[in-house]
Amino acid sequence: MTLRSIGTRHLGIVVLACGYVWIMAGASQEPTAPIRVGQAAPTVLATSLTGQSFTVTFERPTVLYVQTPACFWCIRNADNMSALFRQRGKDFVFIGLSLRKEGLREYLDTTPHPFPVYVASEKTITEYGLGTIPSTIVVDKGNIVKKWNGAFDKSLPAVQDFFKVKLP
Repeated sequence: MTLRSIGTRHLGIVVLACGYVWIMAGASQEPTAPIRVGQAAPTVLATSLTGQSFTVTFERPTVLYVQTPACFWCIRNADNMSALFRQRGKDFVFIGLSLRKEGLREYLDTTPHPFPVYVASEKTITEYGLGTIPSTIVVDKGNIVKKWNGAFDKSLPAVQDFFKVKLP
């Protein structure tokens, strides 16, 4: 069977299904419903590549960038996130959260981030309903104030408007 005989409609469904299975392969718990704007932000529990535990309690406005090492769209969005950090890093805490530890060190060596990247705990993955990558979540005063799923393609104007920046 060739790609031509599958058809683009069915190919998209297969790609989405495979991506979801691949993302969830690292988590032993199913995520709950994704968080929504206006909802209180659960505490983020994560681990550094050296094994140190890390907790985010949102004392300042915070941008959580959710990704995985082998995600094409995460790599594609890296320049936007770096530019966003350079322009708004004084106003927001930026934290990268990977859904997988495997390959993270190599990913960060080839796709450097100007902000720390941690491995999200299974509890955080479940409480936030994480699975769509990349995702950008903005927390202020303990509440989710904005959330974008995917790379900043169609959402680029909304992201630029919210942060009052110009991205690549």
